[in-house]
Amino acid sequence: VNAFRGFGLVFGFVSGARGSLAVLSRW
Repeated sequence: VNAFRGFGLVFGFVSGARGSLAVLSRW
């Protein structure tokens, strides 16, 4: 369960980072 939760956290972090990168690329 802990490993799965960690994976979800990493996935969310990567998803957020990609979203921010996409926004920055628009400039």
